[in-house]
Amino acid sequence: MTEFFSPSQILAVNDGSLPQCERSFNRLVAKQGWRSTDKAKQMPSRGRGWLYHKTLFSDGIQARLSLGQLPGEKVKNSSDLWGCFEQLPKKQKDECQRRLQVLNKVERLVEAGLSRTAAMNIISDEVSVSFNTLVNWFGKVKNSARTDWLPLLAPSYKKTASRVDCHPDAYTALKSDYALLTSDGTTGLLITRTGASKAPADLKLPGNVLDASASFTEKGRHSETIVIGQAEALDGDRKDRKASQSPSQGAKRPEDRQATDGSATTRERRGTAITRRIRDEEVKDHRPKVHLAKGLTTAQATQDEADWRQRTARGEAEDTTYQVRGFDVNGSLWHANQIVGVDDAFLGIKRDMVISAINYSYKEEVETTSLTVSSPESFDNQPTGSRRSNTSTSKNGGASTGLDGLANRL
Repeated sequence: MTEFFSPSQILAVNDGSLPQCERSFNRLVAKQGWRSTDKAKQMPSRGRGWLYHKTLFSDGIQARLSLGQLPGEKVKNSSDLWGCFEQLPKKQKDECQRRLQVLNKVERLVEAGLSRTAAMNIISDEVSVSFNTLVNWFGKVKNSARTDWLPLLAPSYKKTASRVDCHPDAYTALKSDYALLTSDGTTGLLITRTGASKAPADLKLPGNVLDASASFTEKGRHSETIVIGQAEALDGDRKDRKASQSPSQGAKRPEDRQATDGSATTRERRGTAITRRIRDEEVKDHRPKVHLAKGLTTAQATQDEADWRQRTARGEAEDTTYQVRGFDVNGSLWHANQIVGVDDAFLGIKRDMVISAINYSYKEEVETTSLTVSSPESFDNQPTGSRRSNTSTSKNGGASTGLDGLANRL
């Protein structure tokens, strides 16, 4: 079975990890430098076109290329096909069986004398599968032996990232330092803090902003954020007193225990149980939220977590996105985690914001960048102060509009 495939064959089984069109695919190839490696070779006919080794791509694309799910191409080696099928998870095998049963129902109606279109319409209503989906399933098995339909109907699932719980110690370190997890621009993860570097230009509306959208919600915000945790020791309240028992000694029998005044229990509870609170003065309704700290904690770490939860909830509740032309300004790219000045006459925003998300788009030969911005105090532990207020005001006390007299602020 071939290991090299053309761009059209690769994009035909795209799982979303590659560009959608061949032109963008070639741009990716040039950027990655694949043609200078042994993972690419030119087509033998007249030296035109390139073929690429399947290992350059995601596991999902590799599996579908191995399964032979290429438009109009018949799988030549049935044993290879079934070998790949046996490696699929049980969930995908069960889905193959379901799809095969549906196609078999269509085939039985065709054998009874109905046209294929009529049979597909009937079965589509019976099994609640759209007509176009049936067309796609039949496309997968086109020109293939009926005995090989089952493995050919393998779902084209996009591989998702695996998730694991964050270790409590790592979680505490990240939130206490207000660390941000972001992409390093390639394939790695960058642990950083709110950026101090300035963006290549300010965002102005009216001005260089082509389009803007915003959403504001109180759903995740609370009037008071409460974090309850447990410390490992009495946090200095033992006063050098040692426990009367060593780990090697057994527990005392109930009849040997002496009654006390309860002060020891009070000291233990005061030393190990920690509760910290922080208020959001912008939320007027009484709507508190209680969180349990992850793992053992300290008084300061519990306070830091309460502050962190309140700030991030406020940042997630405010989502403002601006679209500008191009990927850069005078050769300097827009990057996430940069501080950008925003002068939005329609939303009434005139202050520094932090770029929390970025999306580059190339469509119909036009380059645009979408920038999602948030208030910078949502990502650090510095005093909020006036950072949520506009930098200047007009005579009537509102944000400086800069409107042209024909438009009204939203």
